[in-house]
Amino acid sequence: MNGAGKRTWTLVGLILRRDRIRLSLWLFGISAASILTAIAFPGLYGDSTERQQLAETMINPAVTAMVGPGHGLQDYHYGAIMAHQMLGLTLLAAAVMSVLLIVRYTRTDEEDGRTEMVRSLAVGRAAPVLAAVMVVGGLNVLLVPVHGVGMGALGLEGMDWNGSFLYGAAIGGAGLIFMGLTLIASQLVDNTRGALGLGMLAAGGFYVVRAIGDISNDVFNYFSPYGWLLKIEVYVTNQWTPLIVTAAAALLVTAAGMYLYMRRDLGSGLLPQRPGRAKASPALLSPFGLAWRLQRMTLAIWLGALFFLGITYGSVLGDVDVYFDEIEYMAEFLPPIEGFSLAEQFLGLILVIMAIIAAIPVIMQVTKLYAEEKKVRAEIVTSLAVSRYKLMASYVLLAVITSIVMLFASASGLALGAAYSLDEAESFASYVGAGMTYLPALWVMAGVALLLIGLVPSWTSAVWGYLFASFVIVYMGGLFQFPDWTQKISPFGFVPGVPVEDFELLPLLGLTGTALLLGIAGFMSYRRRDL
Repeated sequence: MNGAGKRTWTLVGLILRRDRIRLSLWLFGISAASILTAIAFPGLYGDSTERQQLAETMINPAVTAMVGPGHGLQDYHYGAIMAHQMLGLTLLAAAVMSVLLIVRYTRTDEEDGRTEMVRSLAVGRAAPVLAAVMVVGGLNVLLVPVHGVGMGALGLEGMDWNGSFLYGAAIGGAGLIFMGLTLIASQLVDNTRGALGLGMLAAGGFYVVRAIGDISNDVFNYFSPYGWLLKIEVYVTNQWTPLIVTAAAALLVTAAGMYLYMRRDLGSGLLPQRPGRAKASPALLSPFGLAWRLQRMTLAIWLGALFFLGITYGSVLGDVDVYFDEIEYMAEFLPPIEGFSLAEQFLGLILVIMAIIAAIPVIMQVTKLYAEEKKVRAEIVTSLAVSRYKLMASYVLLAVITSIVMLFASASGLALGAAYSLDEAESFASYVGAGMTYLPALWVMAGVALLLIGLVPSWTSAVWGYLFASFVIVYMGGLFQFPDWTQKISPFGFVPGVPVEDFELLPLLGLTGTALLLGIAGFMSYRRRDL
C-alpha cells in the first residue's frame, strides 16, 4: 500500500507477532466452546423424544431473553438445539472480543504513545487503523471456516455443511459489526476507558434490545445486530438475507470509523470534552478517591449486569422441577438429594455461579493497581506523600467494598426473580444471606491477585486462569464426574452450599484467614520490589 496506507502490512505483522498468543486464544476459545458443546449433545440428549421434551421447557420468557428465540422447536434436532442454546451467547462473545481488541489496537496504542511513535516513521497516516481493522477483521473471518469445518464434520442430525458455515458466518458477522461500532466509539472519546465503555455498552445494550424484542415486540429486533443474525434461523431455514444486511452494515460502520479517524487529531476525540474543575474534588485528594474515580463507571455497569443476571436466574426457578424431571442427563448434572427440592439444589448452583461472576470485578479492582504501574502512573502517585502500603490498601479496600456490593446486587436480583416465579419463595434476607456466604471466597481470589502483583507481576493474569478453573470445577464437576477433592482446588469449593448444606462458620473463617495471609504476603512483596 502507498500513500495513507503505506507500510500497513508491516504493522499487521507487528500486531500478529506481538499478540499471536492472545489472538490464538480468542480464536480457539470461541471455536472450541461451540464445537465441544456440539460433540457433547449426543450424550446429553439421546433420542428425539427427550429432545422434544427439552424444546417444551425452552418456551420460557427468561430463557428466550438469555439465549434468543427458538426456531425449529417442532423438530428439535441437534442443529436446532445448537442454534437456539449457543448461537446468541456466542454472538455476544464475538462482539466482546472485537470490542476489546479494536480498542487495544487503536485507542490504547494511541494513549500509550505507540501510535505517535509509529507515525513518526515512514508510515502512512491511516496505516495504524488499517492494520487494526485487518487483524481484528481477519480474526472474525477465520471464525467462519473453523466453525464450518469443525461443526459440519461432526455429521450430527440437523447439522449440515450449509448450516455449519452459516453458523460461523453469523458469529463472524457479529464480530465485524461491533468492530466497526467500536472503531467509531474510539474516535469519539479521547481515552481507552471511554472507548471501552462505549463499546461494551453497545455490545450489551443491543443484546438487551434483542431480548426485549424476543419477549415483547419483534420490532425491537430490527434495531439490534443480534436480532438480525438470529433471524438467519441457522440449521432450520438458513436465511442468508440477514447475514448480507449485517455484512453491509459492518462495512458501512467500519468505513465511517476510518473516516472519523482521518478527520481528528492524534490523541484527541471528536466529542467535546467537558472542562475540568479549577480545583480537584476533595475525593481525589486520597489514593482511594482516585481509584474510585477511575473505576466507578465500570463498577456501575457490573452492578447492573449482576442484578439483571440475578433476576434472570430467579425467574427460571419455577420451571426447574419440570426441566430436571424430563431431561435424563440433568440427574448427572445435579444428582437429587433426599429432603430437598430440585429448585433448592439448583439455587445452590446458581449462587456459586453468580459468586464466580461477581469475582471478576473484584479481581479487576486489584489488578488495576498493576495496570496503573505499567503506565507509570503509580510511580507518580508514590512520588508524593503516599506510601506503597497506602496505595495498595486503597485498591484492596475498593475490592472489598466491590465484593460486598456485587454479591448483594446479584442475590437481591435472585430474590426478586424467585418471588415472581415461585409460589412459596424464601424471604429476601434468606437469599441475600446465602449469597453473602461467598464473600470469603472472593477475598481469597483478590488475595491471589495481590500476591501475584507483589511477587511476580508479569504473571498477574494467571489469576484469571485460576478463576476459570474454579468455574469449570464447580459448574461441570458433576456432569464430568470430577473427583471430590478437585472441589477443594477452588476457594468456592469450601463454602457451604446453602440451602442444601448446613451453614458452617469454620470454613468461612479459614478462607478469610487464607485471604489475609495472601494479602499480607502481597503487601510485603510489593513493598520490597521495584516499580
